Amino acid sequence: MNETTPRLHRKFKIAACLLGLGLLAEAATLHWSHPTSFLFFIGVGGFLVIVGMALYLLAIALGRRRGTLSRAQAKKFLMDLMHLPHWIEETLKLDDDIDALARDLTSNSDFLYLGRGI
Repeated sequence: MNETTPRLHRKFKIAACLLGLGLLAEAATLHWSHPTSFLFFIGVGGFLVIVGMALYLLAIALGRRRGTLSRAQAKKFLMDLMHLPHWIEETLKLDDDIDALARDLTSNSDFLYLGRGI
């Protein structure tokens, strides 16, 4: 089998970005108290996560069909997708550390950061 092609690799990167942006949008709405935050959670975050997962699965299927992705590689990609909830859970455990870092960085005058409620 060939190594993953650049086109297939690009699809995986796009899928990962969509998943990340969707999860970030959903995480951002967890701290909002505005009534429309639920719409943002579902409308933006949920949509990006679903599209990202669909593209990820499509890239695996196309890679297998075209012969550019071995069975072992496809299995690894699928296992990575199944481990995503665990990785998110581990990342959320870093909330206190991230909060402390954000508080340290707020005093810098030449630093761009995004956040609310700090």
